[in-house]
Amino acid sequence: MVIELHPYTLALVVAVVVSATVSVRAWQYRPAAGATPLAVLMVGVTEWLVFHALEVTATSPARKLLWADLQWLGAVIIPLAWLAFALEFTGRDDERTERLLGVLLLEPLLGMVLLVTNNAHTLLWGEARVETVTLPGLAPMTVATAHPHVGAIAHALFSYVLLLAGTVLLVQLLLQTRSLYRIQGFFVLLGIGLPWVANVLALLEVTLLDLTPLAFTVTGVAFTVGLYRYRLLDLVPVAYDRVVSTLDDGVLVIDQAGRVVDTNAAADDLFGTGGTTLIGQHVREVVDESERLLPPYDGVDDRTEEISFDVDGERRYFSVQQSQLVGGHGQVVGIIAVFHDITRQKEREQELERANAELERTNDRLDEFASVVSHDLRNPLTVAQGWLEMARETGATEDFEAIVESHERMEHIIDDLLTLAREGADPDAFEAVALPAVARDAWAVVDTGESTLEVETDIVVTADRQRLKQLFENLYRNAVEHNDEPVDVRVGTLSRALSDGDGLAPSADRSTGDESSPSAADQPGFYVEDDGKGIPESERETVFESGYSGSASSTGIGLSIVAKVADAHGWTVAVRDGRDRDDGTTDPARPGARFEFTLR
Repeated sequence: MVIELHPYTLALVVAVVVSATVSVRAWQYRPAAGATPLAVLMVGVTEWLVFHALEVTATSPARKLLWADLQWLGAVIIPLAWLAFALEFTGRDDERTERLLGVLLLEPLLGMVLLVTNNAHTLLWGEARVETVTLPGLAPMTVATAHPHVGAIAHALFSYVLLLAGTVLLVQLLLQTRSLYRIQGFFVLLGIGLPWVANVLALLEVTLLDLTPLAFTVTGVAFTVGLYRYRLLDLVPVAYDRVVSTLDDGVLVIDQAGRVVDTNAAADDLFGTGGTTLIGQHVREVVDESERLLPPYDGVDDRTEEISFDVDGERRYFSVQQSQLVGGHGQVVGIIAVFHDITRQKEREQELERANAELERTNDRLDEFASVVSHDLRNPLTVAQGWLEMARETGATEDFEAIVESHERMEHIIDDLLTLAREGADPDAFEAVALPAVARDAWAVVDTGESTLEVETDIVVTADRQRLKQLFENLYRNAVEHNDEPVDVRVGTLSRALSDGDGLAPSADRSTGDESSPSAADQPGFYVEDDGKGIPESERETVFESGYSGSASSTGIGLSIVAKVADAHGWTVAVRDGRDRDDGTTDPARPGARFEFTLR
């Protein structure tokens, strides 16, 4: 068989090889979205190109006309395959579109029937002829042509509708595609545009050759580059719309320079300010604690951080899962940060911590109660039982008086236990309280014997009046019960800083050391002191512990109650030596005990 060799033929052969390769490769990736219809489309393009090449190279007019007719078989399946690709690639492939494609398939089948029977009815085109075509700079060549009739025109309109519908879907997707998919979008746009340009040039007779199949070959190459170089069909942009954009969690895509290059709607709502786009901003401008979103790329693919920041004036907590974004050559090009709101979880954890702390305090009080009941109450009860046996034998009045004293001591212990069982103070009961009045009221209800009280302060404090009174009662009781002789008790305004080595209640904070913080001398406060025998320095760190007692008549709970009441008010209590004399000296024989309360 004699053939005409022409440079245009070489271009067609190359195009056949390329389109066939694209068809095979797309078929191999057919689980990916759009791969199967793309393979079918490229089969149609390959068929079109093969018979077009045979048409150009044939020397017999009859063969040219035969090959020209057979090109129709490939051409009729391209529009439907194009629409199917667009529907699947953009995520619109559902049962309704499948039924629609099944109906539309009837048109290509009808076109093939008309092709076989065209000589009988000439509905597709009239009498075919051979014409000479001259390409710029190349030798003339001959191709078959014919005037289109109604069938060909109808098919052309049908094809344009399908091609236009698929093109609109793809362009619409590109307009919605965010910055992460710009490269993929470029190749899709290139593949979309070229067939239209080639077909319009042929329609306007700018060129006598219809270059549409060559343009579709370039379309296949463009999609192939996207398919293998940029994983176009493995991670289609529609996956973003279906998954990322609908997440309740905020998503930020951050490049190596720390710029936000992509977000989803949840992130826009979370970090957006007045409609300002987040894309292009540095992550420092978007998120507090941003340095924790830019860890060194140390080979760890995923990591999770917990961060917190204010959202609409409310503190919110987030678990941020970070995944590395890897480029085509395996290099890290950025990170994807997903913000999951764990504020409710944190609040529950804090509530649980508070409940555990309260349970610990309750257990501590139960331990204290058990200790007092098992030891301190048992002692006077045993004494009372002993004196009762003596009273039964002797009937002496002093024996009954000893029993009464033991019962009074047990009543005293029970009262202190009830006080300790209550919270240190009720915040709802806080009010402005005149300290002198409370100090004198407490003195009036304590059995102080011949001891005296001197109140040298007129300050007003914010406190629970009842608990403050209990604080003074226990301090007075402590002063009287721990001294064999009457004592002079003085209540005054605190006006000096605490010195190192002073005993502090367990709740007192001695750790600040910040020079900008006000010293104790700058804070209002008060003291309660006596001129008794004082508290040994070795015991000052333990006087506020439950069970401490320096006297047989003491319950060992009083100063523990003092510390709890002070702590509930947010005060610091400390104990030190001595009653300050007017001349600045202290009597070594009666150094006294001084309790100082600093109001924070």
